[in-house]
Amino acid sequence: MKKAHLTILVILNCLQFIALTYLLIEFRAWDKLALFRKSHSIVDFHQPHLRNSNFRAHLGFFNVYGTPLSSHLIVGDSMVSSIDWKHFLNRSDVVNLGIPGDSLPGILHRIDQHLLSTPASITLWIGVNDVLQGKSPKETIALFKKLKIKLSGFKGPICLVGITPLAKSWRGSSTLNLNISKVNHELTSLCQISGWKFLNSEDILATQDGFLDLAFTYDGLHLDAHGYKRISEEIGAFIEMNDSP
Repeated sequence: MKKAHLTILVILNCLQFIALTYLLIEFRAWDKLALFRKSHSIVDFHQPHLRNSNFRAHLGFFNVYGTPLSSHLIVGDSMVSSIDWKHFLNRSDVVNLGIPGDSLPGILHRIDQHLLSTPASITLWIGVNDVLQGKSPKETIALFKKLKIKLSGFKGPICLVGITPLAKSWRGSSTLNLNISKVNHELTSLCQISGWKFLNSEDILATQDGFLDLAFTYDGLHLDAHGYKRISEEIGAFIEMNDSP
């Protein structure tokens, strides 16, 4: 009797091992675990994105819960994280990978992890925090070029949303918007060279004098429901255009 009981336990343990191995291979968990350990092994607080507690927390969530395969990813900062994209775009295959306060170094840090899910498309909306942190247009463009290199192996469609201008009520908005316009101008060329779709948020959300339209914002920086409705129409059109047949 004891021998039969022992045999059953051995068989059950073997089945559990086989099932666990299958899940690890099927969902590429080894890759995710390696990235998770890499992301959390050493925290260099000299890097601004790692000083952002939202970055560390959200990156942990992304690692633990993963990203469904072949989804349409929307990656960025609080401009992305603030809303339910599934609701605004009326589709279940979009994944919100926005992190409040994130910047281009943060995207460079985590984009490899997001590519593991073999996305159907990627929409990037990032850069305003780099400008607010005092980076020059030249420095910001250099980071975008590094991101272009990071994404060179991804053969799917990419949409880059230009940096959103600030409302006139935002302190220093005139100077900051000048820098934003310089970056967006360079991004237009970068996207043409890369074969990316470029959505110029200045054309979509700004007034004629180049400031964020107060009809689209609640604080001079972030969008309200009307602003998101406007920009989501453009992002939704890009995703629909690149739907799998």
